[in-house]
Amino acid sequence: MRETRGMKTVEEAIIRQRFVPVLRQSREPVSLDLIQALVDEGVRCIEIAMTSPRALTTLRWVRDRLGDRVILGAGSALNAEMARLAIRAGSEFIASPGLSEAMIDVCRRADVLATPGIMSPTEAMRAWHSGARVVQVFPASVLGPGFLSAIHGPLPWLRLMPTGGITDENAADFLRAGAVAVGVGSWLTNEEEALSRRWQPLRQRLASLRRVLQQVT
Repeated sequence: MRETRGMKTVEEAIIRQRFVPVLRQSREPVSLDLIQALVDEGVRCIEIAMTSPRALTTLRWVRDRLGDRVILGAGSALNAEMARLAIRAGSEFIASPGLSEAMIDVCRRADVLATPGIMSPTEAMRAWHSGARVVQVFPASVLGPGFLSAIHGPLPWLRLMPTGGITDENAADFLRAGAVAVGVGSWLTNEEEALSRRWQPLRQRLASLRRVLQQVT
């Protein structure tokens, strides 16, 4: 029987891992082989972007095949209905590039972690008042670590997860600025490598990312 995990458990797992791979492909569905390669390297929390082909089918497939070995999230959920569909498909956290209070409400009622995107203090406050415990600072590469430091001052209880343009060169800077974790997309998982099932470059980037994150206490 599948383990039931609420939003608090998922939040704690993401914070322990300190990063979340965001898998997004444009030509083919995200492959189970790619997810299996990450799981084999000890990655437990993984996000699949709903802009990828047949994303809901992939979510169900991964949940059925890997079960409790993975904490599966759905990214790019733009509204409440997308959140509902992703939760029914087995998602345990729902991410969005922007702020949708309706999406947060659906997740809150289902005890599923919502990580909406924000890029201003006003949006951060709206997300918090809507029930979001973790917000994605997006696009992180545009806003920079300084934005996190600035927003963390008046909103120290809000847990920030910068996403967008994160690499092994800047991930530690965001953690030092107050992030609890980072979302890592195309820098970590290359679509061409995934289609040809070449996993060694992925393993090398993953090891490099972990090294720099471990340096931040």
